[in-house]
Amino acid sequence: MNRLILTIAALTSAALTLAVFGQQPIAKGLWAHKDGKPNSVNFEYGTNLTARDIESLAACESLTEIVMGNAAVDSEYVTIERDLIPLAGLKELQTLHFCIDKVEDRFLNFIPILANIRVLEFNADNGRDDRPMCTDQCADFIKEAKALRELVIYDGCFTDKFVETITRGLPNLEKLVIRSPQLTDESLRLIADRCKKLKSLSTASDRFTPEGISVLDKLPNLEELSVWCGLRQLALRKKDR
Repeated sequence: MNRLILTIAALTSAALTLAVFGQQPIAKGLWAHKDGKPNSVNFEYGTNLTARDIESLAACESLTEIVMGNAAVDSEYVTIERDLIPLAGLKELQTLHFCIDKVEDRFLNFIPILANIRVLEFNADNGRDDRPMCTDQCADFIKEAKALRELVIYDGCFTDKFVETITRGLPNLEKLVIRSPQLTDESLRLIADRCKKLKSLSTASDRFTPEGISVLDKLPNLEELSVWCGLRQLALRKKDR
């Protein structure tokens, strides 16, 4: 009888250990839970995520938000030892912010599979020798995320081709942040013609002109606008709600 009680106790302890492990699959990161399940995780910059860490993270199916580093600052990145394609299995994921060391276009190849992703924020200018590693090609992944409502991209070296692709694929965007010295007034025209639901736009380029900015008046729902040409702010507007 005592042996039976000890056996049951051991099995119960093992089950509890597995349950806790399932709720928080890796020790790294700051975790938040909802209804006893992991809801979000924040990996602070300087964190190294191994291939096993990524696989364990991908098994945490209840996650709705993942933060990796500080996307707004290219030096505050996390390092990864494999690509992020396993995260494509996170069907509940709605928000993803990341700053990855030596980011490349291929690191966004799982984005189209995230059916519920609504917010995507990343740093595109964190490559070797201070050169951007994300190019216009990553737009082919981003444009397939049809549920996306907010797209925030820091830095990078994108051209009008990038804007042409994402505006064609994401007409329901409500917030867009994109800055690149190669953008021209053509990008502003594409945004004005195709993103009629846009509420917030922040963009910067060395090639914008006041004439190009004027086309943004065609956006009926725009509440916040910030446009820079080099170090000069050409437009700033915030509508009172």
